[in-house]
Amino acid sequence: MFTTKSNYVMGILFSALFGDINEEKAEVVAKAFQDKIESLIENEK
Repeated sequence: MFTTKSNYVMGILFSALFGDINEEKAEVVAKAFQDKIESLIENEK
């Protein structure tokens, strides 16, 4: 659903919202959100 590029952008946004976290951790959080969103969408089908 999301691309690596969008994970990177989401990571930057999470860093801006939640403070100074390193880029790797921000991308892990973005990936977790992506997985959760995809899971919720799949459960709605």
